[in-house]
Amino acid sequence: MAVKEIKQHPDEILTTPARPVDIKMMSGEANPSIKESWMRWIKNMVQDLIDTMEDSGGIGLAAPQIGQPFQVIVYKDGLDNKYLLNPQIIATSNIVKSYDEGCLSVKGRRLNVRRAKHVTVKGYTLNGDELAEVTVKSRNKLLSFELQHEIDHLNGQTILDRGK
Repeated sequence: MAVKEIKQHPDEILTTPARPVDIKMMSGEANPSIKESWMRWIKNMVQDLIDTMEDSGGIGLAAPQIGQPFQVIVYKDGLDNKYLLNPQIIATSNIVKSYDEGCLSVKGRRLNVRRAKHVTVKGYTLNGDELAEVTVKSRNKLLSFELQHEIDHLNGQTILDRGK
């Protein structure tokens, strides 16, 4: 689709909690033409996020970072690009680790951030033209930190709120 401008701190969209994607609009309950329109819109946003993440050399990106106030994230899982709609952390490990994090919306800054070593995240994805609920369990510290970082953006937080 398109590479979008990445919003920079202190842009207001980065400090405002994102709105959930209306899952009902993409379910079997929706009018077929409305469902088709919403699916196309979500697919385009996800592709814009992936294109922007890859162009910037990042490993994750949240919709507010490209000016979209919705709960959508994309992230690298190994070499694969993945995404989640309305992601929520549903479990964390008791082990907390520190990591030197950067952020595409806070250029030139790296901060030490403490995060759970492992997380389980629940959200939605599109399986063709069908909505599917998925659960992602982080297999490594980098994926865990990446998911937590992107979900922070959906909650109106950046590394400036978490780091030292």
